[in-house]
Amino acid sequence: MRGQHGRGDPEIAFRPLPTNTDSLGYDRFVHVAAGQQHTCLVGEKTPGNPNQDPFQEVVCAGGNEFGQMGREESSGVQPRFLPIGPILRGNNQTVMNRPITKLDSWGNHTCLLRETMRPENALACWGGNRFQQAQPGSENMMARPRIISLFGEDQVDDVAVGRDHTCAKTANEVKCWGN
Repeated sequence: MRGQHGRGDPEIAFRPLPTNTDSLGYDRFVHVAAGQQHTCLVGEKTPGNPNQDPFQEVVCAGGNEFGQMGREESSGVQPRFLPIGPILRGNNQTVMNRPITKLDSWGNHTCLLRETMRPENALACWGGNRFQQAQPGSENMMARPRIISLFGEDQVDDVAVGRDHTCAKTANEVKCWGN
């Protein structure tokens, strides 16, 4: 066990048990994705101003040998849910927080899809990258979420994560990368 249940202990759960998410302070959880040895959630907080989008944050728990937690400073096993690091573009600039429409994980990597005015900033992935499944063009582990820019100005509207590969689609095309 690698703590992927987020309960604070590495024990195997032979029956459904609640995770320790109360202390995170979210009003609700809108997405969940479970990888091989990690689990990620999208928590949401309702803003005081009704004209603002809800604040969303991705938190992950479990193994981090391959960067599955989305945090550079964490390694080994993290049995409690922690926020991932900021989403980065290729030039290491942070991308603004936008509503997350999808979260998917399998194997040792995770991807998210966000609403955005700039289509090239919609898709981000992190974690294991042995087969370039989290970041095409690099075999380095992706310990922090990075934008995937393969579709130019076309809006990515879906993503699916396999064990060692990832596929994403726009209205007109599907692209896959990895093994």
